Amino acid sequence: MNQSEQLLKEFFSALGTPEYGFLMLEPIFVYGIGLGLVIFLFALIVREQKSQMFGLILIAGCAMMIGPYLNRRGAAEKRIVQVYQIDQPDRAEGFVEKTKNRRSAKWLYYLTAAVAIGALLVGGKNKVGTGLTIATILLALGTVFFSSVIHYNEAKLYHPNLRAPPGPMQYSSDSLR
Repeated sequence: MNQSEQLLKEFFSALGTPEYGFLMLEPIFVYGIGLGLVIFLFALIVREQKSQMFGLILIAGCAMMIGPYLNRRGAAEKRIVQVYQIDQPDRAEGFVEKTKNRRSAKWLYYLTAAVAIGALLVGGKNKVGTGLTIATILLALGTVFFSSVIHYNEAKLYHPNLRAPPGPMQYSSDSLR
């Protein structure tokens, strides 16, 4: 077995593990919902019905992924805590705390999905549809913002350079060579 085959075998094996599975799903809340929102807003501007529907489906589908994401994250929690408990207990505690935060906010994702589905079913041709459209836009924006903030707070656990705002860079002529 060559190196490429071994790498692919490891990758597909890792996809089945909760530890990697939740990491693969995590960006969907920022990028998936965000992309759906951009498509939906653009389609509203150009009045393209099918693209509006696609944007709403993307927003709802990505928001509904909170369930599988939390299931994978919960399954991974025990092993992640065991790994970090010995050398870096603050990371272990941080992971557990961040998981609780995500679980307590899952309503936001489900509400976003429900309102997007409502907007999809009703359409924007009446007052209810217009209200659902506006609510979908606001909820999707809020969900993307919330997901970005919580992701940043988690990233600080694993990337120490994010813990404090960077100061001005000092360069010497030797460091630029």
